[in-house]
Amino acid sequence: MSIDTPGEHDHISTALIPGLDVESRFADTPRFRFHYVRTGTGSPVVLIPGGGEWLCSYRELIPALAHRHTVYAFDPPGHGYTEVLDPGFACTTDAMADAVGVFLDAVGLPQAALVGHSWGGGWALRFAESHPERVTRLALIGPTGLDVKDTWDWRILEYPLIGELATRFLREADVARMLRKSFAHPDRVTTEKVRRTWDAARRPANRRLILRLQRRVRWADTERELSRIHAPVLLIWGAEDRYLPATLAGRFTRRLPQATVRILPGCGHSAHEDCPAQVNPALEEFIGEDPTAT
Repeated sequence: MSIDTPGEHDHISTALIPGLDVESRFADTPRFRFHYVRTGTGSPVVLIPGGGEWLCSYRELIPALAHRHTVYAFDPPGHGYTEVLDPGFACTTDAMADAVGVFLDAVGLPQAALVGHSWGGGWALRFAESHPERVTRLALIGPTGLDVKDTWDWRILEYPLIGELATRFLREADVARMLRKSFAHPDRVTTEKVRRTWDAARRPANRRLILRLQRRVRWADTERELSRIHAPVLLIWGAEDRYLPATLAGRFTRRLPQATVRILPGCGHSAHEDCPAQVNPALEEFIGEDPTAT
């Protein structure tokens, strides 16, 4: 298993991630070849993107946090440009949470603050339940993690044959439609945003893994075991979230009494991209309280 040492990994051109003055890297492990970026100095913060997205979705948050922290953003299995090398990878909730730990080990992080959006928030939650000693703070943006049904945009993948056809014949227009549903400000879903998301989503391995994840990821255990999380928690929710309604925040806080909730008016499911002027300061303040910050 490799540890992140400058010059040890292959690089992808900065042109792949517009707006970020940092090269992306790969961290090789026996099970995964993780695609990620690292920038900044200070206590570590790890960003996990949501379902169907990749680390580019954090391009505005990364520099905001990098002023005070060492920021890592990585593509989880089935997303972006990470490769799954393990043919027996289970594509379950616990398998994805374990992958978070594998990434932390690969880049030499015994502990970190975690930020997760949507599915990424659910995997961060599950990892924090299994390894509370490794999570210093937990910030969740419109997260999964509750035993509730997905919208039909995703549930359709669970049906035999229909799911296979939907993933096989996924079009750029389909990606654009789902992105627009994730934003309250449609002008932020630019042609470039659609193209960057489509370029990653169209990869055959990602299509196969997304299908398996939708069919195998379940959140009943995650919701039941929320009380195992002891780290400070920040829940950020767009009031106009059309994938996971903001009313779900109350269901989290019943089991996470330490959680702070911020419901953002005029923001959608991808609040960190839809409303960065509101989300970035909230995350800077929350993670800036980390006692390990330098």
